[in-house]
Amino acid sequence: MSIPVTLALSILAIFLAIQSDFIESASDNNNSPERQDWVTQAPHEIHPITPEWKEWDDKWKGKRSGMVFNYLHYPRVAHVGDALSGEFACSYHYIGGTPEVFISLYTEWDPDSEIRLYHGVVGGDSSLVLPVEFRCPDRPGLYKIRVFYATAFGPVPSFYGAPPPSLVTAPGSGHFMEMRLEVLKKD
Repeated sequence: MSIPVTLALSILAIFLAIQSDFIESASDNNNSPERQDWVTQAPHEIHPITPEWKEWDDKWKGKRSGMVFNYLHYPRVAHVGDALSGEFACSYHYIGGTPEVFISLYTEWDPDSEIRLYHGVVGGDSSLVLPVEFRCPDRPGLYKIRVFYATAFGPVPSFYGAPPPSLVTAPGSGHFMEMRLEVLKKD
């Protein structure tokens, strides 16, 4: 090969390497954009379960049906990779209908993986106590956990909810409870 051809090929190779690094760097920045949180409602208040349902009767007084969150119990401090278990409790009062209910837990570190706590039909006055199990993330930090309650059209699709639905068959967020988890490094 002649020197000008070798020089031209060397310059082309350097140019392609620089361009490849630039494209890879730009794509890395696009892979981790901040996701928009479509969950705009305030978190549901936690109401204690009362044996006589007095608090429940005072709240609803037959005006409407609904569900209230009683608690979400799990260790609030854990270590990287720990498997955690706990329980979620809610009370409901449904008159004049028995809706199909979806209760789902999502974690901030794995926002699109649903942990289905309940899917079924509820009616009358009662409560549910449901087991909760999940694994801590691989990096230490302070994280959020959300439990969503949706009826009829299906579960909430992710930790971040969804854009405002163009169809009534696509739930946006629904009622939710938000809790924190502190994840520490293993010693």
